[in-house]
Amino acid sequence: SNAGHKDRAREVLEQALAQQPDNVDVLYDLAAVDVELNQQEKALELLAKSAKLAPERADIQRLVAHTSADLGYFGDSIQAWNRYLKLVPNDDVARREHAFAETALGENMQAGMTDLESFVHKHPNDAVGHYELAIAKSPTDRDLALKELDRALTLNPDLAAARMARGVLRYRQGDAAAALPDFEFAARCEPQNPNVLDRLGE
Repeated sequence: SNAGHKDRAREVLEQALAQQPDNVDVLYDLAAVDVELNQQEKALELLAKSAKLAPERADIQRLVAHTSADLGYFGDSIQAWNRYLKLVPNDDVARREHAFAETALGENMQAGMTDLESFVHKHPNDAVGHYELAIAKSPTDRDLALKELDRALTLNPDLAAARMARGVLRYRQGDAAAALPDFEFAARCEPQNPNVLDRLGE
């Protein structure tokens, strides 16, 4: 898997799991490979089993939280982050992701927004923090969201998600010419992403 042979890694790990179905390390590693292969639903099934077998494993809860959020299951993601933070209470990045999931779900919006703002204040050079704050702000304050996206991309010009988000905001403001380079960049990074291609086509 680390060498990039994800399909072969999955075959070997499935063979290992058949021999040791309750091996938490095999369950976790196979789930991680499934995530890399965009098989998040399968990954969550494996992670649910591994979490029951080893509730003290923080790395499992972290991967559950990330994978759930990628699928749009923000309620499940929040619950997983809660379990993770009980195990690793001083992880600021986890608190940022927990707050972002709250704003995406639309519950505890004010608390989530406050936590995102606090994170950015504490970690001003974290590009993802500025990006997530921008996404949370975009429904109510597009100008501030654009400023946060500009900051994120100043810190990390290759952050494709921020490029896509900035392109969407610029397009909605009627500035297609400014949006185009961001959509083109996102399409180069994710050539199979239908949402990116749809925006670029528009």
